[in-house]
Amino acid sequence: YNSYLRGMPNTKPAYSMKKYLIPLFCMMMMPWISMAQDFITLNNQFIALYEKGDYEAALPVGLKALAQGKKEFGINHVNYAIAADNLANASYKLGHFSDAIFLFKDAKRAYTAAVGDAEIVEVGLCNNAIGNSFYNLEKYDSALQYYAQAYHYFKGYPQDQYANLMAAASN
Repeated sequence: YNSYLRGMPNTKPAYSMKKYLIPLFCMMMMPWISMAQDFITLNNQFIALYEKGDYEAALPVGLKALAQGKKEFGINHVNYAIAADNLANASYKLGHFSDAIFLFKDAKRAYTAAVGDAEIVEVGLCNNAIGNSFYNLEKYDSALQYYAQAYHYFKGYPQDQYANLMAAASN
């Protein structure tokens, strides 16, 4: 140790410091490691912002929720589908219709993969939302195609989905 202080080469003090620096570094990093948020927390934050009508603030949180949903569950899981659907709705509300179409299609694919059946209400709702997005982009032929798919789904369940059937039929 004395030779180190006098400027003479000695690796022993530096080597012995490593055994203290690594645990110290790990302890310093713990607050940042624990700051990583899980899907449920991010999705709940998104929902709170969305319900307040703060779509601009909800969008980046929704992107984080989508990425975290992919990381935690994969792209063929219902939680990933929910995140894509939520993000699509925020994009739609902000007038980002092309982004909304992409995200609604991704949500539709994920819902179908997660459940193993395309005949679920969420897929019908995605089809209707895709139709609305195309309509707002003045791509009426594409809109009609998705409205027809939504109508086809909802007419099979008129008791449970009467309001959605009427929305799809009116489009």
